[in-house]
Amino acid sequence: GIHEAVLFEIPIANLTLTADAEKKLYRGHFALLAVVKNAEGAVVQRFSHDSPLEGPVDRLEGLKRGNVVFVRNFRLSPGRYTVETVAHDREANHLSARRAILIVPPPRTGIGMSSVSVIKRVDPVDASVKDPDNPFRFADGKIIPNLGEEISRAGGGSLSFYFIVYPAAGAEKPRLLLEFLLDGEVVARATPDLTAPDEQGRIPYVATVPMDTFKSGRYELRAVVQQGPQAVEEHAFFTIHEEAGK
Repeated sequence: GIHEAVLFEIPIANLTLTADAEKKLYRGHFALLAVVKNAEGAVVQRFSHDSPLEGPVDRLEGLKRGNVVFVRNFRLSPGRYTVETVAHDREANHLSARRAILIVPPPRTGIGMSSVSVIKRVDPVDASVKDPDNPFRFADGKIIPNLGEEISRAGGGSLSFYFIVYPAAGAEKPRLLLEFLLDGEVVARATPDLTAPDEQGRIPYVATVPMDTFKSGRYELRAVVQQGPQAVEEHAFFTIHEEAGK
């Protein structure tokens, strides 16, 4: 089968968190469920996670600025699938559901690449825990992608993007082209070098761009990888604004 991943991210501020003034504790409780169905409607993968939250009440305000992230890796045969996800706030008995289409292409015979993710942050990983099938994990940590939130230029810094290149064995070194488009017009272009493949034959790649390169607007990143006569490309879209909360 082909590796796929499902990722939830829930802002903790959206959950019902109850404070117990006498015990000086807060509590909350949520559950997540993801179901993958094939074109005939049969369930082929099911994932669930149930998590109570509890801690000192003086940490509650800081906790609300965080997010809960849930990732599961799995394999699918080529085909068309639907992914149905449900988040359940048990304290408020509130449900939130989403449905998405997932197309798994046939196995590649030449060069391939993953989707492009805008990086929200990189979390540390325990080097002793092996997780070779996780597409969001690489040597420097675990990628937590931006799932569509607008990005603020306030505070400067940089903006990073992540994808994986799957080169064809025995062929020449692949070449990478990155293009940034604003309102459909190319505003920046780069041809960075790719490293050698890892033990699994993959080339994880992180592109980092200074934030002051961007002005406000909706952007597209076009990543093209070419190896010999074959080429593949993927796109990512993101929005930049001047200040947080705007």
